Amino acid sequence: LADAYSALGFALFTGRLDVRAARMPYDRSRELGNGDADVLGRYALYCARTGRFDEAHRTINRAATLDPLNPRVFRSVGSVEYAARRYADAIPPIERALELNPRMAAARSAIGASQLMLGRVEEANRSYLAETNTLFGLPGIAIIARKQGRDAEADAAMARLVAEHGDNGLYQQAQVLAQWGDRAGALAALAKARSTGDAGLILLRNDPFLDPLRNEPEFVRLLNDLGLE
Repeated sequence: LADAYSALGFALFTGRLDVRAARMPYDRSRELGNGDADVLGRYALYCARTGRFDEAHRTINRAATLDPLNPRVFRSVGSVEYAARRYADAIPPIERALELNPRMAAARSAIGASQLMLGRVEEANRSYLAETNTLFGLPGIAIIARKQGRDAEADAAMARLVAEHGDNGLYQQAQVLAQWGDRAGALAALAKARSTGDAGLILLRNDPFLDPLRNEPEFVRLLNDLGLE
């Protein structure tokens, strides 16, 4: 049953952060669920987040062909492109997802992240401000405000992130701190995120917001520990 293997892979990967154990059920779900766009979408995201980009692109493109009116699929297309650091290519499919479902959460912030990586800072700020899920909107607001010298606004956004989401936002706190240049604080947040099983850590391998940490021994050890090396 493709859905069962897909659910097991998701639980192991996102729930338990057991990247290695998740591979078998995810691969099996791909074999059995070649005609199910949602199964293929979950598999493609797993591949992208573990560095198997060719397989991720093939699979998510098939999912979009199978179900061209599924906004989740198009958001996943954008996520695969973003993980591969093809930021300009990541934006149009997420915009398509929003056309199909204007209330979709974590879509405008995803566009904002790509815009920010492309240097389109003002557009990125507008996208983050329009995000309905503050767990994903506030980090971008805090990062951009600090870049633009609006330190009080940056601190206020970070304080709100901590107040509203607590330990559930540890990964996002690490993103902000890394971009602020606080490497020690970012690494401490990631270590705590690991101890609490923060699902955000599945993004660790490809996340450009954490690039300032990539040469830090603690970061390399965390990648290896998670099986994302």
